[in-house]
Amino acid sequence: MTAPARTVAAALRAATARLEAAGRDGARLDAEVLLCAALGVDRVRLTIDRDRPLDAAEESRLEALLARRASGEPVAYVTGEREFWSLPFAVGPDVLIPRPETEGAVDAALAALAALRAGRGPDEPIRVIDVGTGSGAIVVALASEARSRGWSNVRFLALDRSRAALRIAQGNARRLVGPGVVAFVHGDLLSALRGTSIDVVVSNPPYLSDDDLRAISTEVAREPVAALIGGGKDGAQILHGLVADAARVLRPGGFLVTEIGSTQGGTVAALARDLDFADVRVLPDLAGLDRVVSARWQAFGDAG
Repeated sequence: MTAPARTVAAALRAATARLEAAGRDGARLDAEVLLCAALGVDRVRLTIDRDRPLDAAEESRLEALLARRASGEPVAYVTGEREFWSLPFAVGPDVLIPRPETEGAVDAALAALAALRAGRGPDEPIRVIDVGTGSGAIVVALASEARSRGWSNVRFLALDRSRAALRIAQGNARRLVGPGVVAFVHGDLLSALRGTSIDVVVSNPPYLSDDDLRAISTEVAREPVAALIGGGKDGAQILHGLVADAARVLRPGGFLVTEIGSTQGGTVAALARDLDFADVRVLPDLAGLDRVVSARWQAFGDAG
């Protein structure tokens, strides 16, 4: 006699128990996300349809997803998607998974854009570059905000040294803000740019030290190491290069906005001041940890 099909509620309970047994943190939430992916529904439907039985195809999809998550694969890689700035970004093993703390860099970059528009007028073109764009989360979030605010004079450029990451970022940009809104360049930091041509440099660069890498979870360790390790004893080597490059390419009055490690605020801020950046600020994340450095390159009329 064939056993009755499991209901949505029963499948959710079993999935949660399986992930808990595998030692996965956030097992209940992950089970909900994976069940939604298997059923092709949102989380509201899990409650509405809690008594609906799963069919064989749904059970098979759920089993495949749970096996990957139970093995330690990040849930965003399992589903192929992570929400950032209320936008659904496609992700995969070639890019970092966007994290909520990076939204602080988006907030700071938006404040920079608002200041530039106020100082230069609403029609003068403003060029923004996202360095090490990865999935495109920062630049696409900024482009989406610019569109909703009517900032038609803002131009967006993104670069990454990984061609695989650029392909993912390009797909996200086309899908979420439209073709041609963001231009993409293959390159390392800002070495491909010549002259003072950029108004906002924004980045979430690699900033972990080797010691940090040894201490991270096995799940984070599945993300691309090149996008995590910042070089040098404190992990700030790439950050140093980014600040120096920004000083070279920013127009007077332009801004550098970069995410940092929680212990790097003082070092990066001091470097920016040594290079003659002004209005240097270290901004905290929601946990109160240093997370973003924002700095202005020479006030208007101060270039010399």
